[in-house]
Amino acid sequence: MSKSRGHQRLVVSPIVYPQGSKDITQDLPRDELVRRLKVLARSFQDMEQEEEATQYEPLALYLISNFFFKHASKDVRLLVACCIADIFRVFAPEAPYRTAEQLRIIFQFLNKQLWGLENVDGPSWKRYFYLLENLAMVKSYNICMELEDCNEIFVELFNVFFSIANEYHSPKVRTFMLDVMCPLISENDAVPPDLLEVILANLLDSKKAENPHAFQMAKELVKRTATSIEPSIQAFFNNVLILGKTTETELASNTYELIYQLNTISSTLLLSVLPQLEFKLKSNDERERLAVTNLLGQMFSNKDSDLASQNKPLWNCFLGRFSDISVGIRTACVQFVSDFIIHHSYLLHDLIEKLRERVHDVDEGVRQEVVAAIAKAAKKDITNISDEMLTLIKDRTLDKKWKIRKEAVLGLAHIYKKWFNNEELVRSEYKRIIWIKDKVLHMYYQSCIEDRLLVERIFTSTLVPYTLEVKPRMQRLLQLFATVDRFAVKALIEMMKCQHTVRVQVRELMECFKKGKDEKVKLIDPKLVAISKHLPEPAKAVDHLKKLASMLEEDLKVRSALEKLVDPKVTCKRALQSVGEVMKKFGTTGTQKTPTYDTLKTLMERISPLVVDANAVKELVTIVYDHVEGIADEFEDRAEEQTEVRGLKLLQILSMVFPNAYRSEGCFSQLISMLKHDDDTVSDVALQIFINTGENLDKEFSNISSCLLPILLSKAKTGTPSQAKHAVRCINAVLNKNKVAVFQQLYDSLHKCLNLDHEHHLTALTAVGELAKLVPEQFCLSMKPMIASCIVKGLLMQDQTEGTPTKGIWCHDNQVAEETLAKIRAMKLLVQWLEGLRNTQDTSPCVSTIRLLMTMIKNEGDLMERKAISKADMSRLRLAAGCAMLKLAQVPAYNDLISMEQFQMLALMINDECYQVRESFSRHLDKGLSCLRLPLSYLAIFSLCVKDPVKESRAKAKQYLVKNIQTRRDYIKQHNVENALALTLLPEYVIPYTIHLLAHDPDFTNLKDMEGLRDTKECVWFILEPLVSKSENCSFLRKLIEAIKQMKDAQKPEDRGINRKLYAVCDITLGLLMSKTPAFSQKEHPGKPLLPKQLFLRPRKPIHNTDSVLPKKMQEEFTQQLEKKKKSLTDKLLESPQQKGSKAGKKTVRADSATPASPTSPSPQKTPSGDENQPNLGIGRRSSRKGSASNGQLNVNGTERKGMTRSRGRALSENNANSEPSSSTSSPSPKKPQKKRTIQRPIKEFLTRSKTGNQSSPESSPSKSPRKRPTSQSSSESPAAKRAKTKSAQTKLAQAKTAHAKKLALKKLKATASPSSSSSSSPVKAIAKTVKKTRAGAAKNKPASKTNKPVTLVKKSYATKKVNKSPSPLKSKPTVRVGKKKATPVTKKQASPIKKKTTVSPTKKTNPKVGSKSQSSAGRKAMPRKTPSGRLSNGLTSSPLKRSTLRRDSLNSLTRASKPQRPSSSSSPQSSPVRYSPRKSVLAGPLLTFQKRRTPSKPSPKKASTSSSQEAGTSSSSPMNGRERVKRKLAEVEASDERSSSSNAASSAKKLKQTTLKFQNLRKTSRKVTPPGVNGVQNGDDDNNDSSTSSSSGRPSRQGRALVKAIKSAGKQQDSFNVSRRSHRRSKP
Repeated sequence: MSKSRGHQRLVVSPIVYPQGSKDITQDLPRDELVRRLKVLARSFQDMEQEEEATQYEPLALYLISNFFFKHASKDVRLLVACCIADIFRVFAPEAPYRTAEQLRIIFQFLNKQLWGLENVDGPSWKRYFYLLENLAMVKSYNICMELEDCNEIFVELFNVFFSIANEYHSPKVRTFMLDVMCPLISENDAVPPDLLEVILANLLDSKKAENPHAFQMAKELVKRTATSIEPSIQAFFNNVLILGKTTETELASNTYELIYQLNTISSTLLLSVLPQLEFKLKSNDERERLAVTNLLGQMFSNKDSDLASQNKPLWNCFLGRFSDISVGIRTACVQFVSDFIIHHSYLLHDLIEKLRERVHDVDEGVRQEVVAAIAKAAKKDITNISDEMLTLIKDRTLDKKWKIRKEAVLGLAHIYKKWFNNEELVRSEYKRIIWIKDKVLHMYYQSCIEDRLLVERIFTSTLVPYTLEVKPRMQRLLQLFATVDRFAVKALIEMMKCQHTVRVQVRELMECFKKGKDEKVKLIDPKLVAISKHLPEPAKAVDHLKKLASMLEEDLKVRSALEKLVDPKVTCKRALQSVGEVMKKFGTTGTQKTPTYDTLKTLMERISPLVVDANAVKELVTIVYDHVEGIADEFEDRAEEQTEVRGLKLLQILSMVFPNAYRSEGCFSQLISMLKHDDDTVSDVALQIFINTGENLDKEFSNISSCLLPILLSKAKTGTPSQAKHAVRCINAVLNKNKVAVFQQLYDSLHKCLNLDHEHHLTALTAVGELAKLVPEQFCLSMKPMIASCIVKGLLMQDQTEGTPTKGIWCHDNQVAEETLAKIRAMKLLVQWLEGLRNTQDTSPCVSTIRLLMTMIKNEGDLMERKAISKADMSRLRLAAGCAMLKLAQVPAYNDLISMEQFQMLALMINDECYQVRESFSRHLDKGLSCLRLPLSYLAIFSLCVKDPVKESRAKAKQYLVKNIQTRRDYIKQHNVENALALTLLPEYVIPYTIHLLAHDPDFTNLKDMEGLRDTKECVWFILEPLVSKSENCSFLRKLIEAIKQMKDAQKPEDRGINRKLYAVCDITLGLLMSKTPAFSQKEHPGKPLLPKQLFLRPRKPIHNTDSVLPKKMQEEFTQQLEKKKKSLTDKLLESPQQKGSKAGKKTVRADSATPASPTSPSPQKTPSGDENQPNLGIGRRSSRKGSASNGQLNVNGTERKGMTRSRGRALSENNANSEPSSSTSSPSPKKPQKKRTIQRPIKEFLTRSKTGNQSSPESSPSKSPRKRPTSQSSSESPAAKRAKTKSAQTKLAQAKTAHAKKLALKKLKATASPSSSSSSSPVKAIAKTVKKTRAGAAKNKPASKTNKPVTLVKKSYATKKVNKSPSPLKSKPTVRVGKKKATPVTKKQASPIKKKTTVSPTKKTNPKVGSKSQSSAGRKAMPRKTPSGRLSNGLTSSPLKRSTLRRDSLNSLTRASKPQRPSSSSSPQSSPVRYSPRKSVLAGPLLTFQKRRTPSKPSPKKASTSSSQEAGTSSSSPMNGRERVKRKLAEVEASDERSSSSNAASSAKKLKQTTLKFQNLRKTSRKVTPPGVNGVQNGDDDNNDSSTSSSSGRPSRQGRALVKAIKSAGKQQDSFNVSRRSHRRSKP
């Protein structure tokens, strides 16, 4: 036996072979060597472990030689490996190999041999399998655990197994592999890191994709050795997650993936790793948080996972990521919701709160994921979905983003399709989703065309699948139509009409290709533009349609397919084929879709009749008729109406959309059967279907026509009014020949039934009206005598029967009197008759009819004013008259006959006292405007809807307005409109009509009615807001308004009051345009606006009317709004932090204005005490809208306020009377009713209340609205400081000398007698400049009413100012009392600052209302008092006073003597201080004067009684009071100075009396000329009541010129009086 050199030293004993085995030498041929090795392997295989095998130890050592391990033949190597495996088995547990080197070489050799297991089909597969089985059973590899480098062997072994694992291995093979590997892990002390990485690497998704069997084997290996491998796995993740160690492999980057896989294998492996995940979930790194979120989402949502219940802290931490700042993390959280709902329904309680937050997420992607997740879960299992989750999807159907709305609607549609009629679904679950069909159809109300297209797609694919057979499809359609709500029914009807419109337009396009070449080119483009309006993105759709048109021009096959598609007689099956043929030319579903393909697909979906055709209609008629007869079964989910009613309505709608589908003999026969039905509703619907489908029926279906005609004649004579109307129309549509004879016969029989005594008089009136409308050339002229005798005199002018007594102003239809119904039908007959006469030249019938209808409206429905008609019937009659007027206005020839007064009276119908009248009138108004039949002027009527007290009515009117504006704009875009037609179509031209209408509104009485002005402002903004939403036409509107201001009112061009109200509305419109428009452009509009000639008249002399006629209060409101707008725009542009401050300030103003402030509390807004035009931020909406009781109260002149019933004719006539300066209205009654309003009263009334102390009146209630206090009463000083200051001033004035009082008295007398001797700071010069501005207030010095306390007027003078002798309510404030012989004189220095500081500020304009309230009859000669906030008594503004301490103390006491004082609660009305009446003349205002002061004390009984008698007996403006006051002054001066001349004083008194009498006569004259206006305030319609307007007129009025003359004459008397005064002074020692 030959042995190798290296082997000789190992072999000690001779080699013994098993019995039957031959020697194996190295020189043997390969085949022989293989043969002998096979025998040897067989021998070792047959050996048992019990046998004595030590003798074979040399052989075992011989087999591990390099000769065998490195032999070229793999069979040799395999056989040797099998022998060695058996040797391990036989020698177990002591292997014959002792050294570590031997074992290392052996097991490395065995690892290489195991690669042979990869090829299952190999010739040596069985031996490889035996080798694996032997190693697994004996656990031979466990011997390697003692080796130092065993890790290399194990890693190589594991790599071999994971690499060779494949789908061809039997489970036994994989089991034996695991049996080999598992002991190496479970019986080892620790799993080496390299070996662990090999195992974990096969758990990655990348490895799973490469070799899924290795992935499964690795999972099984980990599962078997979970206990042993857990410490190693925990150490691995600690190193990676906490220490941040990385490996050379990709494990570190896929840590979270490994965690998920290990969790699916065994959740116990990661008990120590999960807390680390909670820490990572709160990391600052967004990518790390996202990775952990995805990991935990998978772990929690896994089907068999119970991690959420086992680890609550980690679950709560995961829930917190739903509110993560990162959008991606929030999205990732939401994406797992569907799995949570499906697999872990017990977690829904925790999830619903998070979903409720995320469904309103700011990111649209998150919201979309929420909707998709819930819908996905609902499609799989609806039972786990709560109602709140479905509500979340429902709410997202109204999301502002289209893709979210699409996701929500499609999700609901799929849920409905999956579970509708599902037998597995219980009834209770079905009721939870029954609302889905309604909600889907409601989406058709969206303005976005994509929403409507989506609903149409869902209708044909989900709600009524076009793939169903005809009968079940019609059953589904009827069930849908019968079970949805009324809004969904309207959506279905609108959807069918829209599809029909597009279908007709495409049909017209196809007709254009049959025209000539030149004509075709002109016709195709407009048709394409019209079709594109019904597709998304019309601008792009036009280009795509042009490609379609070019293809239709070239490809006749495509053109033929499209013609068949839009053919009225096409079937659903043929339509589907045609769609496929057309779409093949633009791409198939397999290729990439182009934008053109998408556009054409959308078009095909809109025009394809995939649900309804002739067969379907025939089946539907049968089904509906069965329901009418009660044969068919009712649907389970019943709707608001019965199934047969909805079915009849469906048939009626389909007859309009698919009229040709009804034209079959079988269908007509069933309709005739329905026409004979006893139910009037059924027969009425059948009549309407015949009207839509029975054109020329006598030609094509003569037998049907012959059966139908007698029924129609019977319905026209004896049916209901509705049946009669439809029967006449049906006869007109069905008959083509003998129509005239049939109508004549019908008219002859109906003419006898027009009497009220006839049973069918309503039917006759209706049928005759239809005859007059349909065949006017035959009946209209001959009907004139019948109209005059039977209709007008016999019906409308008679009140033969009394109506049913009703409590309210409206009643149910069945409670309306028969005669009232007849009158309504008669008015409709009149209108239809006039519509037939529209082409005749005779307009007298229309004029008479208009006059009759307007009389009906003016008399509130009682034409003859016999008061025999109930209120409810009167409401019906005036509504019918108003609707009839709207009908006549739709005829251009008749609209010209309606005068402006009649139009204005008709407009008041929209403010009717009856809610139903207002609603119906506005609905008819919208209907006429929407079809562009009513003139543009009628759109202005909607401006009066602001005064509607019902919020819903105002909102609906706003919708009408916006819709009509958009309709007109769309029409102008689609048609070329000339400039002449722009006046009738351009919506911006509604502004002139609105301005004119509001200027003649009876509620707008004059320019001093602030409530009326504010209501007018709201009315203007109601119309203006939708017009200027895009700020593109602001410059045009501005030029339009400025052009109106240069015109006169054509209705009353010479009425200055009306013109001023017109200009006031223009100013309001312009102010709103500039202050509320988002981005108003100051650029001049290049065009020249047109103005309606019937409204405005160009004056003979051009008017440069650029100044505002509004009260200064409203002007300041607009100025403040404009400044706020500029500031907000600047802040927005600069993005400065001041923007927050401005918002905060705005909130503060709102809070202040909303909180009522008492008159004694400091106001947050500083306003001059005498300025009534200061803006009132506390004004809310009208009190009528709040339902207050003030709606029913009347103002002084009898005109009712807005928001309630108005007597139309009387209100209009009263408005016209108020607008004429020469007309005199009734003087205010002694007791004026005080109207409770939420709107703030003018500040002049507040001053009056504060002076009179009349706090018990309704207007003096402190809870009405925030009142503004003078600046001197500001809240900046505390009460203690005020008392201290008052006491200081009181002390200083008490120390003055008596000589100063004498000089002061003489000076006042001199100033009273000689007004021309005033200083340079006298207001006479300022008044002279604005003489024409202050003349109108002279008529307001009438006696005060009983409600308001009498007011004692104070003459303007430089001498003394007489005040009432009652004590001041504030004891710390001294009041000046005149009449005491001892008086504290005031020094000359104390008086001097007043003259210096009364200069007029050139920047401010005169406030006419202040002047009218605060000036007395001698206002031209008096020095104005200094008002607390710098406003003079004549309305002018003075510069602020900078006074020293001494002057301030003295001036404070003088100011308190002249300003209004609030009386204490204990003071009686008789002892209250002097008050300034809001009705006072412009010459009666108080001036700042020097007076004798005294310390506050109780009035003497004599003085109190005198004051009381004066207040009760005479008015404050009485001339006798002024003369007595001057006499008393003179007597005091004479008594205090013994050396004075009594003759000079008497002469001065006499001349002063003459001057006073002259001014008093002037007041009497002005009082006779000028009538008081509303609430006792002088009408703004008079000549130049407003100073701002009079300054712009350029010429003083008649009264103003008289005032100037009076001042001049007073100046002459002053000169003579000055001479006497100088002589009086010289006579002193």
